[in-house]
Amino acid sequence: MASKLYDIYVPDPLNPQASVLVDVQTDIKITIKNGVLNGAPFFVIQNKVRDLIDKALKKLTSETLRNDARVSLMDFSNRLYTQMKIAFPDPIMAAAIFTRSLVALFQGRE
Repeated sequence: MASKLYDIYVPDPLNPQASVLVDVQTDIKITIKNGVLNGAPFFVIQNKVRDLIDKALKKLTSETLRNDARVSLMDFSNRLYTQMKIAFPDPIMAAAIFTRSLVALFQGRE
């Protein structure tokens, strides 16, 4: 016989929403990394990030989470962009560093 605890269990509705937010953070990281390494202007990267965020937020069912997530994700993307630009101010230098790291990785040196 099932216990009362299992009879009243309701799945957490936030889990799928949290998954959406984690996925969009990953997409934002990839978009910003690719944009900075390719020398794309800030507004191009920002427009792509906004599109990613808009698509992700449509999947959220909580209006409060949707509003808070937009602010948080834009702040996250702006901080990440700034960090990437500081780390890789010149796309050619960034590509050289990245290529050197890949070569070392494939040769067994990290």
